[in-house]
Amino acid sequence: MLGVMSVGVRRASAFMALGLRAANESSIDSIQLDTNNHISFFPNNVGQDDILNIKSEFASWVIASGLRELDQFLAVFCDELFVALTYLNANGKVLGEKSLNSIKQFKEGTSASGKLNKIREEFGVDSHLSKHFIGFSSARNCLTHHLGFVVPRHCNVARALELTWLGQDMVVGERVISDSFEPFRVEKGESIWIRFPTRSKKFELDSKIILSSRDLSEICFTYDRHSVALVKATEDRARELGIEVKENKKK
Repeated sequence: MLGVMSVGVRRASAFMALGLRAANESSIDSIQLDTNNHISFFPNNVGQDDILNIKSEFASWVIASGLRELDQFLAVFCDELFVALTYLNANGKVLGEKSLNSIKQFKEGTSASGKLNKIREEFGVDSHLSKHFIGFSSARNCLTHHLGFVVPRHCNVARALELTWLGQDMVVGERVISDSFEPFRVEKGESIWIRFPTRSKKFELDSKIILSSRDLSEICFTYDRHSVALVKATEDRARELGIEVKENKKK
């Protein structure tokens, strides 16, 4: 199960990295498809401001595609988790028609957020990170269907869409480092440790969703950690039923 989500996280992270670098690369100034025919959708003298605007829209498209990739792989991960939990509950018995139909109906669903809710309600398996995923789903829909502009149905707080996720800070002595940094000297006796705060960004109604590379990296990290936590909760459930569980290497 973890293999599925790991592939999704790596794909989304790599694709967004490549796409956003292209969007920010000043040397890329052609918006014509490479072809030998004479089909063209733009004039030859597209202005620099227009190219910058197209690159900005491309960056939003890349982010939307990345979030959709994460969501789709989470949905597949949930499918596998639901099957595993169904077999655990059967406790060695052959699955009946009701259970098999339940699996079929679950897999036919398309909402990862809905699948997470179903797993929690039916099996009591959850993660402390679940609270972040309704916002992720709304952000993906906003970027995909409304060009990244927040409309009322995307709002999860008063007149705004608020995204939260698991962050990662390095703490050196009294300094907190949350983003990229240049090499620095650590004084003798200074402590170095990692903390995992909850990040948040709020996008007001009619504003556009903008996420930095750091934000996206940490959102990918949140998906990864969420899947690990759900598998651990499933293993705990198995132990409660008296089923021996082999230790998973990924923690």
